[in-house]
Amino acid sequence: MVLDTVGGDTRDRSWGVLRKGGRLVTIAADAEGVKEQRVRDAFFIVEPNRNQLMDISRLIDTGVIRPVVGAVFSMENFRQAYEQTPVRGKIVLRIVE
Repeated sequence: MVLDTVGGDTRDRSWGVLRKGGRLVTIAADAEGVKEQRVRDAFFIVEPNRNQLMDISRLIDTGVIRPVVGAVFSMENFRQAYEQTPVRGKIVLRIVE
């Protein structure tokens, strides 16, 4: 599997390292125009949706869903947060104290 976060030429060259049946996953927005069928079959764009985010916030606030937090870091320690590999849960950056 290849996880492409760059797109363009980097993504195009990544096909050569995949074994038969391997997957290339890209988060690069420029994949929309790619003619490679394997990309087109799985392509989607994620955009923030205010209403959905508000619904999720309400579910969290009411306890219907509970996010699992692996660690919390201040913005001053963003590098440590980036390098952290939690055993369980998401990494959270605290923007405001």
